[in-house]
Amino acid sequence: MGFMASGKSFLGRSLANELQRPFLDLDSYIEEQEKQKIHDIFKERGEKAFRILEEIYLKNLLESQSTAVIALGGGTAFNPSNLNLIQSHSLSLYLEVPIGVLISRLSQHPDNRPMLKGITEEELPNMLTELFLLREESYSQADVKVNATELSEELWKPLLPEIKSYLK
Repeated sequence: MGFMASGKSFLGRSLANELQRPFLDLDSYIEEQEKQKIHDIFKERGEKAFRILEEIYLKNLLESQSTAVIALGGGTAFNPSNLNLIQSHSLSLYLEVPIGVLISRLSQHPDNRPMLKGITEEELPNMLTELFLLREESYSQADVKVNATELSEELWKPLLPEIKSYLK
């Protein structure tokens, strides 16, 4: 789990490869099931409808794909029901990245993020900081915290014994 642009998909694939486990991206799974892109769900049905779908599909994945590494959306853990599901069904990892680094990453391609549609370049830093501060408490409840400031497939090496001991 982690904020937008923290590296959840990139690092999740890397960890799944290292552990020889399947990798699933919750947002991609929702798109497949709904046959609609996330940004279209936001646009046509609204964020509330998306969050309901997110909870339904998260529960489905956690119960049916217990061996998979699952990359969550940036807001998934902010829903208390989702956080309870995550805590009761998995080992959760929080990819910690300083807000300044996240702002830099997100300012390069803000249109790729449904939550950032219509936000001006000037508004972006304040909006992201407010959203980050709102979600940070949920993220901090993860079982393992990982400094993901530098995105590298080697990031997992020191954590593998702890992760593997959980998987036994």
